[in-house]
Amino acid sequence: MTPFKFVLITGGRKFRDIAYVNEQLALWHADVEVGPFGLLVHGGAPGVDTYADQWGYRHGVHTARINALWQWYADQGRKNEAGFGRNGVMLKLPIDTVIAVPGGNGTENQVLQPQRRIKNGARIRLIDLRDQYKASQEAVEFERLHQSLKGLK
Repeated sequence: MTPFKFVLITGGRKFRDIAYVNEQLALWHADVEVGPFGLLVHGGAPGVDTYADQWGYRHGVHTARINALWQWYADQGRKNEAGFGRNGVMLKLPIDTVIAVPGGNGTENQVLQPQRRIKNGARIRLIDLRDQYKASQEAVEFERLHQSLKGLK
């Protein structure tokens, strides 16, 4: 029987490369060590979280949306802590793998928390794709520039 694997995806609400998110989820879902995903956990924000939720629905993977409690934290005078609080809650689940794509401070926090846990002996696989994505985009831009310069000759 295939073990039930908890996978958390993190990334920016302004990240718009849905094809990249879909490609990476498919790749890791098929990976013999990481996948298949039993539950795909995300933070319920626009962007990466929404893409992951849609991907799960299309590929028969249950998803769990863990919302940030923005209003509750605001009522406590701590609105800026809502996203980080949600991130901590997600990592209280028995997460096996964290997949990180580009994002902002929340994504950085969601990468740092498992890194600390791993240092303390936690068995969490961290797949940090942020630098890989940046490098791939730089290569695409370089090729575009190269092609446009060739056209000037």
